[in-house]
Parts: sequence; structure tokens; C-alpha cells
Amino acid sequence: MEHYALTILVLHEGVHVADRSDFVATLRATGATTKGIIGSIDPVTNITLFESEIRAFTSIERYSASRAQKELKKGPYASRDLKTPLFPTCDTTTGVCQN
Repeated sequence: MEHYALTILVLHEGVHVADRSDFVATLRATGATTKGIIGSIDPVTNITLFESEIRAFTSIERYSASRAQKELKKGPYASRDLKTPLFPTCDTTTGVCQN
């Protein structure tokens, strides 16, 4: 892989790492039940895969938002629900999670 392509790949994937890191940084355990740990998150950081991909593609100047939209309509993204949050959402009262 040539240097430029590797740089683009690292920049793109680095955005995904940052998106997930932002979410994990907001986790706050407040107790436990038989179903697991009860806690809270900042729901604003639980972005969708679509949002993460748009951020990753547009973080690189050579990709425009329209280019990202085209890329998301093919390949591995074509059959995925891109509107689902990256992490399960959990009810902080009951501890029940869904994704």
C-alpha cells in the first residue's frame, strides 16, 4: 500500500476509533442488578454508523459529503442498517438494552 493510501486509511479509521472513544468516555456506572451494571451515558455520543462514516469520509479533504454518500450505497454498507446507533441503548432504570 502506498504511503498516501495508508495515510487516508489511518485517518478514516481513526475517526471511527475517536467516535467510539467519545462514547466510552461518557460511561458512568451507578449500580448493579442481576442483569448487569446500571449506569448512564451521554446519548449525544451514541451516534449512528451512518454519522460515523460521514465524519470519517469528510475528515479527509479529498472526500466530499456526496462522495461519502455514494460509497455508503455499495460494498459492505449496502446491506447494513446505517441508522442504528453504534452501541445498544439501555434504560437506566431497568438496565434493559436494545440495539
